[in-house]
Amino acid sequence: MPKASEPPNFLFPLFVTGQLASALLGRAIGETGLTPNEFAVVSIIGALGPITPSELAARAGMPPTTMSDYVSRLRTRGLVEPSPHPDDRRSYRLELTDDGRERNARALEGLLASNRAIAESLGADAAAVRESLLELEQALRRAGTTTS
Repeated sequence: MPKASEPPNFLFPLFVTGQLASALLGRAIGETGLTPNEFAVVSIIGALGPITPSELAARAGMPPTTMSDYVSRLRTRGLVEPSPHPDDRRSYRLELTDDGRERNARALEGLLASNRAIAESLGADAAAVRESLLELEQALRRAGTTTS
């Protein structure tokens, strides 16, 4: 049991919440052949692309090496493709292929259905919970830059 002076444990409930959210979304998008994490990566590329892998990793909150693994798998499956970076010959940017756009659009329907189910369960507190989650994301980003 933590001491009274210790902050509350944020990370274990966040871990459990992440597992439950991933399972809910996984069921909703399963027919697309994308995992929830792949869908997140494809969605970022779809929304912000063309985007460099390092920008993509920063947006997703993933280490570049982890993002490199996702990008490699998505490229192998023909869902994303590289294009030359106009300002840096050493770099490239990622864009969705036609198949990537189509799967992303279908998975988005599952995301929206999942969001509706969560909002219904939360009721009137849905907007406040989302705002708290965005605040938590920013706190985690700040904490991640100050810890070793």
